[in-house]
Amino acid sequence: MTKLRLGPFFKQAGKDPLVHFLVLGGLLFAVFSLNGAAVPNRNKDIHLSLEAQQHLADLFEITWQRTPTKDELSSLIAEQIKEEVYYREALALGLDENDTIVRRRLRQKLEFMHEDLSNNADPSEAELLGFFNENKDRYKTDQVFSFEQVLISSKIVNASSDEVVNALRALASGTKTGEISRSTLLPVSMKLETDRSISNVFGSDFLAEMVKTEVGKWSGPVYSSFGSHLVKKMLDEPSHPRSFADVRADVSIDFVRNRRETAVARYYQDLRCQYRVSVGKQRWLQFDPSFSWQSCGIVFLAFRHRPTSCAQPICQCLRLPKISMISCGKPQHWEKSNSR
Repeated sequence: MTKLRLGPFFKQAGKDPLVHFLVLGGLLFAVFSLNGAAVPNRNKDIHLSLEAQQHLADLFEITWQRTPTKDELSSLIAEQIKEEVYYREALALGLDENDTIVRRRLRQKLEFMHEDLSNNADPSEAELLGFFNENKDRYKTDQVFSFEQVLISSKIVNASSDEVVNALRALASGTKTGEISRSTLLPVSMKLETDRSISNVFGSDFLAEMVKTEVGKWSGPVYSSFGSHLVKKMLDEPSHPRSFADVRADVSIDFVRNRRETAVARYYQDLRCQYRVSVGKQRWLQFDPSFSWQSCGIVFLAFRHRPTSCAQPICQCLRLPKISMISCGKPQHWEKSNSR
């Protein structure tokens, strides 16, 4: 018998691209098969309890002001099961990762949960009175104005310009405002309006200048984002403080809100100090060393140096590359690490 000569066969096959493709395909198939076998089976059981079904019925009743029919409840249950199936498959595919909307919603839920767990006891009378005394300006009455205005130009014009001088002379002689004012959707007059509402219409710059004008006299120009105005202020009623008894309900609401916001801020500080944070330096980033971040008492920029432990006890929770140490809100010095 003739002896088979396999050496040349394997040598020729090793040069064939088709053989390379088949071998690599087989290896990839084997790898993915092994990895797939190593992944544990996900739970495929979905159970909708009687309590969950009642919750669906209650939500329907709140919305439509009646109890759902049998068919409507079945439709709600089917929709809930569909949502659960899609939810689990989305998690399995990792669709919740790097999703801005999901991240923000989770942050909100964590904040709301902490607010619910914070101190919800009713504030005492002494606490409310102390809060009122610390924030008396918040509970003043609004400053009230009545005025007329004429828009003489959509541009900024000087007080000595012909437009201003001629318009003031015409108004003093009794000319109607409609014959002088430029066409605009702005109100010609506002009566018994608060400073807040005037600022919302004309802007804060207009309000600040209008407050300085004399009552009963056309003055200007007063500038806004719409242009140059002439203003005649007819009423200027200043704000005045209100008593604690008159605003006790508002003080109670503000006190509880402030307590919750403080608790959330403190909770974030406690969490934040458990993390080591580095921020890559950007060319466009402008940094003011005098700025103080009160939450952890530090200001920092991250450079390419490795983080080093903070020297001050207040910042032992952080490891930052380059920082401005703060003690009692005062910047002390810059510290640069040369460690590699």
